[in-house]
Amino acid sequence: MMRKIIILVFLNLLSYFSFSQYTSQVEAFVTELKPSLVGEDHTGEGMLETLNDGSIIHIFRLDPGLAGGHIGNASRIVKRYSYDDGASWTEPETIYESEYDDRNVHGGLVEGFRLLVFFRRYNVTDNTTIDVNLIYSDDNGYSWSEPSIINTIGLSSASHKLLNVPTKGYMNAFGKLYYIETRFSRHGIYWDSIAYSWNYLDSLKYSVGEPSFAYIENGLMLGLFRNTVGNYGSSYLFVKSNDYGETWTEPMPTNIADSFYCPSPLIFYNDEHKDIWSIASDRRGLIDPNYSNLDSEFWIYRNKTSDIIDNAKGFSLFHKIRRPTPNIYRLYGYPCVTKMQNGNYLVIVSDAIKKYNGLEDSDFYQFEIKYSLISSNDREIDSNSLLSQNYPNPATNYTSIDFYKSNSEDGMISIYDLNGNEKMTINFDNYDIGMNSAYLDISDLSSGVYYYTYKANQVETTKKMVLIK
Repeated sequence: MMRKIIILVFLNLLSYFSFSQYTSQVEAFVTELKPSLVGEDHTGEGMLETLNDGSIIHIFRLDPGLAGGHIGNASRIVKRYSYDDGASWTEPETIYESEYDDRNVHGGLVEGFRLLVFFRRYNVTDNTTIDVNLIYSDDNGYSWSEPSIINTIGLSSASHKLLNVPTKGYMNAFGKLYYIETRFSRHGIYWDSIAYSWNYLDSLKYSVGEPSFAYIENGLMLGLFRNTVGNYGSSYLFVKSNDYGETWTEPMPTNIADSFYCPSPLIFYNDEHKDIWSIASDRRGLIDPNYSNLDSEFWIYRNKTSDIIDNAKGFSLFHKIRRPTPNIYRLYGYPCVTKMQNGNYLVIVSDAIKKYNGLEDSDFYQFEIKYSLISSNDREIDSNSLLSQNYPNPATNYTSIDFYKSNSEDGMISIYDLNGNEKMTINFDNYDIGMNSAYLDISDLSSGVYYYTYKANQVETTKKMVLIK
């Protein structure tokens, strides 16, 4: 009997110490912003989807060459693919082109295989909207249907991504200044009836526009609208529904982006970790001479439902990213997102400058929102959690390395050639505690094999990278 008691006590103590020393938690982090598609063409807005084979398709508006700009009847809708979680992309290919400006491109994936693309045809010559159209593909974007017209007074779906709402089907939204409507479709082909609308065309009570919605759970849905007033204090407006989108609240002002004016919002939900993510792009230089677009930023918010369900000003800032090309012209913004098969999110945003001919040039940049399992005992973290394999590998001119900074102590990653010569060092001084991503310019390094070593908190681990020029 005494022997059994001793064994039970020992097992309990073992369980206690094992739990206390090896408990872990999931942390989220945002990687550095890096170029995604930069060149003379004007590229902007669009949609991202992860396909059944794990590849990612990016569909967007492209107005080619130096003559391309924010508007132009030479624009077209194009696609590109990534087969390595956004590390590289195929060249853009046209999927639709008319004699008008084919713009405001958005959509989503229906029933796991049908790609839907909504867009507006706009005649730049006489400044008129021709129609709003839908095309779809049942073969991962390789062939497309003929366009069909959506009868709506709305102009675009903005950054909204098709939502699968239980009991209702797939939800899309169309909007313009002072007006937003939602519609449902079972299979994505017919979008005939309006489910709900915010119509302030006569009263001008709320200057709503450019909606984005997220389905949370148990009938709860949340939405963010662009507040098109365009002055200080006119950040996004917030709405919610508790009945699967049957009825909604009136818009409520939020605290997003410190009340700077922002274009199209993005909101989405991670059902595994119960996180509500929201992304904003501020155009602060448009509202007051005391502010400059040079300082514009992307704002990333992470919330639990309880934070904001009854408090539209309860959004919690998680991370900010400076615009990649600081200049006095506006930050373009218009984020789109997809959840990759590895469980992380790829986000593509746009930034803009003025070309020498005075036209707007917009380019794509991208970052990831990643989840990582981190041990509470820094000394027990697996080396693969401390230091990732560089990506892409082999690399050419740029590569990224994810690493974990456990505390405020100094740490570094050093890159060595085969002769042991140190070629590059990443100091942890300017990085936050937790998971980080370093985006490296390795264009000055020659082809060959290199090693990079993580040293921090009496822990050291090394990995190999290959450079091909």
